Amino acid sequence: MVESGFSLSARSKHISVGCLANGFTFRVNELLNPPTEDAKKLFTQFLAEFEHFRKLGAKVYTDVQMPDGSLSITYYIEVSSFSVIVSQINDFLRHFTNINDQSEFSIDAFEHRFEDDLKTYNNSIKDEIANSLH
Repeated sequence: MVESGFSLSARSKHISVGCLANGFTFRVNELLNPPTEDAKKLFTQFLAEFEHFRKLGAKVYTDVQMPDGSLSITYYIEVSSFSVIVSQINDFLRHFTNINDQSEFSIDAFEHRFEDDLKTYNNSIKDEIANSLH
């Protein structure tokens, strides 16, 4: 989504003792006027997956903020494995922001590590949601 032009941030938030929600924040003005056609499709897919997780039983909610004078919306989900996703997104955002200052070797190394991490931490969200309901 970031590569398609969206400004995105990810964070975790303690909801209550022992309860962590992981959130993905978008700028509302970008959602209303997507930077590219690809961005529009990717955000639609994100919303469909978010709704799918809700239907599976995950606790989800949204939070609207105006921290710097522009409206933002965060989509939160209470699935513990999303904390790994938040960490991976933040790693990617740091990489993407500084990509012009990196060597080709550094870029390749990051991309290989990132792909390996995606494979390593690939788990069944459906199973995790089902287990959290018991």
